Parts: sequence; C-alpha cells; structure tokens
Amino acid sequence: MWDLLEHVHDPLGTLQQAARVLKPGGLLALSTVQSDALDARLFGRYWVGYEVPRHLYVFSRRTLSDMLAQSGFRIVGQKVLYGSNYAFSDSVRFALQGHGAPRWLHGGVFGLLRSRPWRWLSAPAFKLLDLLQLTTPPTIFCRRT
Repeated sequence: MWDLLEHVHDPLGTLQQAARVLKPGGLLALSTVQSDALDARLFGRYWVGYEVPRHLYVFSRRTLSDMLAQSGFRIVGQKVLYGSNYAFSDSVRFALQGHGAPRWLHGGVFGLLRSRPWRWLSAPAFKLLDLLQLTTPPTIFCRRT
C-alpha cells in the first residue's frame, strides 16, 4: 500500500480488508505521510501531507499503529525507503504558493530542489533524518496476527 491509505475514504476498513485476504503471518508493507514528522511541524499548513483534496486522512504514528493493531496487524519494522526529499520539495512549493510568491520563483525553487545536484548534496542530511524517523513518508512493515 504505497501512498494509498491517505487517499481512501475508509482507511480502517481498507486495513481490515487487507487482513482478511492475508494469511496469518502474511506481510503488509505500507507507506503514508505522518503528521508528527519533523517536516509537518516545520511547514505547518503547507506540509505536503495536507494536500487537500487528494489526501483525505493524515495519521500520527500512534493513530496508524492503533489502526493497524485494531485491524489485526503487528508492526515488525519501519524505515524511510524513499521520498523524504520529494515530500520536502513539495512542501516548499506549497509554502511559496501559499505566501503568494511569483510562479517563476516557486517553479524555479521547486526545480532546484528536484534537481540531481541538490538531491546529491542534500542526501546525507535527508538520510540522517530518515534514520532518526523524523521525515515522511515512512514505510511500515506489519505481520497479520
């Protein structure tokens, strides 16, 4: 469930359906934005997780953990596999747009933050933040109980 749960109208029902179709011990991997990530606090209402109307729900680590347990899953691991630099660049673009920056400015900044040189230079910082589980989106690995 890569970047899916925040888009469905019934996330708990979706998790319960996943548990129904998985055998006991089956593995579920999901990736979703989390409201208690550092970038959510940094960008506030301009954070990529609040991308309305595409994101219907945003979860804290606790809420997601509780929903998974209620659906019959046990979390066995969590790791940011990809995307924290992209989530950051989207949040910067939303913040610039929200503050009325000229289109050429937020387009240029967004292009720079998505460029290969920026991703290469910023990779150590994002890797550290990912290891500390401070960024979004984490990938969560669960076993059906």
